[in-house]
Amino acid sequence: MAFGSLQHDIQHLERVRTYAGVDTIRLWESFRDQSNLWRGIAVLFFPVTLLAVMGCVVMYLTADTEISVPQRRPPHVFQIKQLPDKYFTDTARDVVNLIASYTPDKAKGQFNLAKQYLWEPALTQFDQEVMSDELKTITDTRRTQLFLIDPEYIRVDRESEPEKVIVRIPGVRQKLIGQQPLPVDEVVFYVKMTTIPRNIFNEYGIVVVDIRLHVTSLETLKKEDEREATLEKKEAKKRAR
Repeated sequence: MAFGSLQHDIQHLERVRTYAGVDTIRLWESFRDQSNLWRGIAVLFFPVTLLAVMGCVVMYLTADTEISVPQRRPPHVFQIKQLPDKYFTDTARDVVNLIASYTPDKAKGQFNLAKQYLWEPALTQFDQEVMSDELKTITDTRRTQLFLIDPEYIRVDRESEPEKVIVRIPGVRQKLIGQQPLPVDEVVFYVKMTTIPRNIFNEYGIVVVDIRLHVTSLETLKKEDEREATLEKKEAKKRAR
C-alpha cells in the first residue's frame, strides 16, 4: 500500500516537471520577438558608437580653435592718429553739403544742422557771418545754390598742424538768384577738424574748428598735386641713398 502510494507520488512529480519545462518553452517563445529586437539594437549600437567616436576624433583634430575676445572699449577721446582718413572725409563732406547746397526755404534748417559739427572758433564765426548776414541775404534775394563735389581731388592733410586734420573739398558751384543763374565757378573748401570727448551724438568726437573757402580752379589743384608728388618722389630717393 505504501509502495503504491510512493510510486504514485513519483509519477505525479514527473508530470509536474514535464509541465514546468513546457511552460518555460512557451514563456521563451512569447518573448522571443522582443529578445531578437533588443539583440538587433545591441548589434547596431556598437558600430554606431564606434562611428560617432571616430567622427568626434576627426572633428577635434581638424577643427580650428577660435577665441572670441570682446572688443576693447574705445578711449574717451580718440587721438587723430587712431582714426582713418575716411571718418574725417565723411564729416567734411557732410558739413560742406549742408552749407554749400541749399534753397531759400531750407537754408536755415541746414545751417542749424551744420552747427552741430562745429566747435570754437568756427562756431562763433559761423554764427556771425552765416547765420546772420549770409542767411539774411539768401532769404532776401531768394538765392539758391548747388555745390557739386569732385571726389577725385579730395585730399586729407595731417601734417600741417599737430592734432589737426585738414580736408580739401573741391567742386563746382552754381548760384541762382530767383530763376536767374549766375556764372559757374570752381571753389575749394578747406575744413579743419580735431577731436573732443565723444558722446552718444558724436561717436568719434570729430568736430570742425575752421572752414575756409577759396576760389580756385580744379586744374590749378591738379598742377599743385603733381608738383608736390614730384617733390615727394625726389625726397624719397634722397632718403633711399
